[in-house]
Amino acid sequence: MKNNLAEIVLQNIEFFSLAPDSDIHPDAAVRQLEHIASLLQTLPDAERDCFFEHAAKRLEELRAAGAPKEQVDLLENLQSHLGL
Repeated sequence: MKNNLAEIVLQNIEFFSLAPDSDIHPDAAVRQLEHIASLLQTLPDAERDCFFEHAAKRLEELRAAGAPKEQVDLLENLQSHLGL
C-alpha cells in the first residue's frame, strides 16, 4: 500500500510540475505543490525516507525507459524542487 500511495503522490507532483498551462493554471499548480511539500514535511522521517526511496526507484525505471528529460530532471531534483 505504501508504494501505491507514494506513486499517487509522485504522479500528482509530476502533473502539477509538468502539465502545460492549458491543462492547469500555473498559480493553482504552485499552490498544490506547496501543499504537497508541506504535508511531506509533517511525515515522520522514516516515512518521508520511504517516499524518497520510492521516488529514486521510479527515477531509475524512468531512465531505463527513456523518459523525457524534464520528467527525469524533476525526479533527480525532487527534494530541492519541493524545498525539502
